[in-house]
Amino acid sequence: MEEEITEYSCRQLGEYLVVEFSINNLDFFIGAKIRTSLSKRIEENEFDFKHIIVDMRYIETIDSTGLALLSFLSVKTRREKEGKVYLFKASDKIVTIMKLTSMITFFNFIDEVGLEKLKNSTD
Repeated sequence: MEEEITEYSCRQLGEYLVVEFSINNLDFFIGAKIRTSLSKRIEENEFDFKHIIVDMRYIETIDSTGLALLSFLSVKTRREKEGKVYLFKASDKIVTIMKLTSMITFFNFIDEVGLEKLKNSTD
């Protein structure tokens, strides 16, 4: 029996897949489990999406495993869907890490105003 991963949830919002985390640390201990679970769900076409919104509001720390998860989402969305990945409410610390690793160019950063614009574009 597969272990249920409760540290994240997904929901459909028009052409957007919204990934929400209920954890503070996107690291080695949980990042790989989330990536495996989410990858399987995407491969099995559980969701019909073009873009992904990743809710980062509770994430305080991220390591290479967490960055690999976000990178996976970016590659999957850009190559297979020709879409974009939006990081909602990423902290300054996370943005700095993205800059230092040169990953910042693969993501779009949004706040509440940006999220509302995306929501309104699905109506």
